[in-house]
Amino acid sequence: MSVEIPPQLGNLYSLEVLDLGYNYVLKMKTMGWVSHLSSLRLLSLSSTNMSQVTDWMQVVNKLPHLMNLQLHACNLPNVTSSSLSLVNSSTSLAILDLSFNQLSVSIYQWVFSFSRSLVHLDLSSNALVYLSLSSNKFEGPIPEALGNLTKLTYLDLGSNNLDGELPNSLGNLCMLRELSAGGNNLSGLLPFELTQSFPRCTFNSLVFLGLENNRFGGSLPNLTIFPSLKGVILSGNQYNETVPETIGQLPQLESLQLDGNSLEGVITEAHFSKLTKLCSLDLSDNSLTLKINDHWVPPFQLDSILLRSCKLAQFPRWLQTQIKFSWLDISNSEISDSIPDWLWDISPKCWMMDLSNNQIHGKIKSYSLEFQGLPMIDLSSNKLEGSIPSFLFNVGALNLSTNRFSRLSSICNVTNVSPLSFLDISFNQLSGDIPDCWSPFKELKVLSLANNKLSGEIPISIGSITEIETLHLGNNSLTKELTSSMKNCTNLMALGVEENRLEGPIPTWIGESLTELIVLSLRSNHFSGSIPSQFSRKVELVWKGKVSKFDKILGLVKSIDLSSNKLSGEIPTEITELIQLVSLNLSRNKFIRRIPSEIGKLALLDALDLSNNLLSGGIPSSLTEVARLNVLDLSNNSLSGKIPTGTQLQSFEASSYAGNPELCGAPLQKRCPGDEPTVSTAPAARDEEDQDKFVTPGFYVTLGLGFVVGFWGVLGSLIFSKTWRYSYFNFVDDANDWVYVMVAVNKAKLLRMIRKLKERFCKWCGEYEFS
Repeated sequence: MSVEIPPQLGNLYSLEVLDLGYNYVLKMKTMGWVSHLSSLRLLSLSSTNMSQVTDWMQVVNKLPHLMNLQLHACNLPNVTSSSLSLVNSSTSLAILDLSFNQLSVSIYQWVFSFSRSLVHLDLSSNALVYLSLSSNKFEGPIPEALGNLTKLTYLDLGSNNLDGELPNSLGNLCMLRELSAGGNNLSGLLPFELTQSFPRCTFNSLVFLGLENNRFGGSLPNLTIFPSLKGVILSGNQYNETVPETIGQLPQLESLQLDGNSLEGVITEAHFSKLTKLCSLDLSDNSLTLKINDHWVPPFQLDSILLRSCKLAQFPRWLQTQIKFSWLDISNSEISDSIPDWLWDISPKCWMMDLSNNQIHGKIKSYSLEFQGLPMIDLSSNKLEGSIPSFLFNVGALNLSTNRFSRLSSICNVTNVSPLSFLDISFNQLSGDIPDCWSPFKELKVLSLANNKLSGEIPISIGSITEIETLHLGNNSLTKELTSSMKNCTNLMALGVEENRLEGPIPTWIGESLTELIVLSLRSNHFSGSIPSQFSRKVELVWKGKVSKFDKILGLVKSIDLSSNKLSGEIPTEITELIQLVSLNLSRNKFIRRIPSEIGKLALLDALDLSNNLLSGGIPSSLTEVARLNVLDLSNNSLSGKIPTGTQLQSFEASSYAGNPELCGAPLQKRCPGDEPTVSTAPAARDEEDQDKFVTPGFYVTLGLGFVVGFWGVLGSLIFSKTWRYSYFNFVDDANDWVYVMVAVNKAKLLRMIRKLKERFCKWCGEYEFS
């Protein structure tokens, strides 16, 4: 749904400020009415659909007093030669934001017409993959003429396809002494950084430089020509040499992001010698080695410390001098060390701590520690052992997976209501019974205890976690029946208890109470009896004959996997009503009689496995109507008669029907009575990649890792970027279900963009003080 902006607004002739930005449903077909607003100082139409507004540039040229133009994410049509008329162009434009459009480098010519006034220029993200639907290209080197914008203090060309080197002319971006406000009081019309320039502006150099996610390579540019730099973002390029020590000679620098390049060499104290104002440092994803004296005291206090994939060897001792940080990421940094006591002493203010994928060993001591806020802590993929201290259960999200923890009993020391919403202790060495102490965890939404050595019954108190959405207890040695208290978990979307020793009938309350259930895995247990008629939900764990690898996110997977149990009776016809079903696996049970005749109603079915049962009768002809069927296994039953004729069923290999002596017809060599001899043709080999076009992401990661990404990859990043924050939350509001949202925002390119932009509107940007 979209709403057109009423052109009657053009009658407000004395209007100085028009801000319609970030309404998302607004659209424009023409911008002619804006040209009547001759007194306009600020115009913001960000996130308005302007794809049909071909006259936007001509209209802007007719606004002589315009100082602030914000057209972020407007889907602007590209610049053409006829629209590049510079006659009567505004001579006062100071702020120009054309980011997140589909413009090409031809826009430069128009931008350069504001060489006497432009202070803030944002042309970022005009070449994002998901936006580049046209032939427009924002690529190539930065033109020398950019240096003619001598009053420019903020330059953002990030997330395009630019290459080459910074032009020498950028050295001209300095020595701005005065910017006249024309005697007007414009307080409130301009962003903070520009209002600080009135009535006397004393900029003397570029303050912000954003070149992230381009194709710049070779050595880092000489940044010392911009002595007033406060923010530098060079992330996601192809710089591949060393980091010069001269970068430590920028006394005003507050944010430095060099992550996602191929930088190499050693970082020492000299690289930070004069960075007294540095508050954000990101050197992640390079080949850098930090060799810093244990007794070094940094001249700064960092808010975010991001050193992922740098070579550290041990916990940097200088970290204990940093008492204000809120974000620490030293994951995958070759740390072979125990967690020092001082780390917990300095961490209460930290809301995101990632120490994962190292060789951190030993036990975590118990502390009487109260975190400020709800931090997210990731200690996964290390060699930590022993008991899990109870103070860790008072955080917002905790990932302890893939370690050597052996005891969970300390969870019973938590008596007050815990704020924990995500807990993953999978792939450890937990043994014994699952503690029956879950009542304090009212906020828990994701719990995974899978792949341990747990035994005994599922505790009754699990049913008290009424907010839980994902519960994964698979691959343990749990016994008895599913506890009936779990029917209180009415928000469950995913339940996995596969590969245990659970027994008894499949409870009817699964279909009656768990109405939100999308993913259910009961595979490889000792369940018996028939499938209850109330059971009309989904399960997912085995996909196309493969046990899932928990390493990808597919989102909403709708499949049924009850394989390897002792289920009996007929396959209920109710299953054919699940028209969204993608995978059905009932193999290795004791189902009898016929395959439901209406199975062809499952038009979205991609994989069907009914092998190793006691099924009899013919294969339903309706199965030929399932055009998307890519995997089929009906082997080792007592099926009989002719395989229904249709290109789909004949395309499978004979092994899909093997072990049914009474079956006949292609692709089997056994001909049916009355059939003429035919030349058997081998079915076309299925490309492995094509078979995996729906790659199973796994039960837990389908929802659980999506939750982690929301916290660690998205929510933390969005805090730092006002632009992305608006765009993201609007998208979430319009989404039909949260799982689909996780898929959308987890596109690799998009997540990388978010992470690289996280500092752009960091603390330093909200506290601009130009001297």
